[in-house]
Formats: sequence, C-alpha cells, structure tokens
Amino acid sequence: MALDPVSQERRADPTALFRNILKSYFADNSWDDTMKLWRIAIANGGSYPEDVLWCLDVIAENPPANLGQLLYEDGWITLEHEETDDKLGEPYTPEEQVAWLRERTALLRAEYEKPR
Repeated sequence: MALDPVSQERRADPTALFRNILKSYFADNSWDDTMKLWRIAIANGGSYPEDVLWCLDVIAENPPANLGQLLYEDGWITLEHEETDDKLGEPYTPEEQVAWLRERTALLRAEYEKPR
C-alpha cells in the first residue's frame, strides 16, 4: 500500500520526525503521560502512529551519532545508571541508548497493536 502524501512528507526526514516525537511525547512527561498522549494519537486514527513507529525503528536501526544529545535536548531524557555508594551514575553507552529506544518502541507498538 502506498503512503499518503502526509506520511511521505513526515518520513522524508526521519531525524526531524524523531525530534518532533521526542518533543511531543517525552519532553516534560512521565512515562504514564507519554502513554496517555500515545493512546490519544492512536484513537485519533490516521497514519501518524504508524509513522511514529516506523521512525523509531529507523532511528534504532541507524542511530545518529548524537542520539544521546537528541534524547536530552528534545525529549528531556537523561539516561544514566543508578548511583551507588561507590560510584556516581554513569551515562548510558550509545548501545544502551539504542536498547532503551527499542524497549520504548516495543511498548508503544504493543499499545498500538492492542485490539480496540
């Protein structure tokens, strides 16, 4: 099935779409808030939820070198390991950032695929 023109435009620049997703769903939101917003997007129908999942898959498959910076600047997401008595929380490695993104994408996809 061919993509509609709006999806084609969104998908033309995956990094721009990713930044928009971070700003729209993650910035200044708890995970519960993110999921509430995601459910609203799903309920609204249209191609946007599929475009979001496509984008997250594309970014996870070919992450930009500045993924951590994008997560922080656009999504207000700081990925660090928990502090211990011996050690300060260390930032996630690029591989761990991608794993985190894939985990969140799987959760969003599971919500999208729920029977309605």
